[in-house]
Amino acid sequence: MLQNRIAKRYAKSLFLVGEREGLTDKLGSELELVAKLVKETDGLLVFLANPATNSADKHRILEEVLARTTFSDFTQRFLKVLLENGRVQLLPEISFSYQVLLDEARSVIRGTVISAEELSSKQIKEIQSALEKSTGRSVVLSSECDPQLIAGFRVQIADVTLDASVVGQLNAMTNHLRSSNA
Repeated sequence: MLQNRIAKRYAKSLFLVGEREGLTDKLGSELELVAKLVKETDGLLVFLANPATNSADKHRILEEVLARTTFSDFTQRFLKVLLENGRVQLLPEISFSYQVLLDEARSVIRGTVISAEELSSKQIKEIQSALEKSTGRSVVLSSECDPQLIAGFRVQIADVTLDASVVGQLNAMTNHLRSSNA
């Protein structure tokens, strides 16, 4: 819980710099890329986050990695601040928190559409369009398949679930029948 609050503070600091400089999208993309890089590079995060590792070695490695990128000066300085403050291990959480701030600023909500069979991009766009009309916000959907739904789909956005699946309808009927017999 504490780590999450710390990650949110760092993300908010970078976001405020991005707003001031008109670089919120660029910084978000760079942060997402570096978080992915750190996560996928075997041992890099462990090395950078290890308090027993020499600070000069950490800085040298970070400098070598940054020299191969085209990251903005803001992102490079931000990464160095994280390293100096022993917060590099929070990069994935900071990146996620930054994306949440960016979505809020853009009035974007993210969700997942889960369907019994793979949906076409046209079907996903139709669901997305209907959700945008009902929420008044931009909607970004990822999709997943779950054959146990039998047919139809379920949409999850934050803590709201819209269930238009056969399994959902069967469960609703079962609950209705149980409550009417009680």
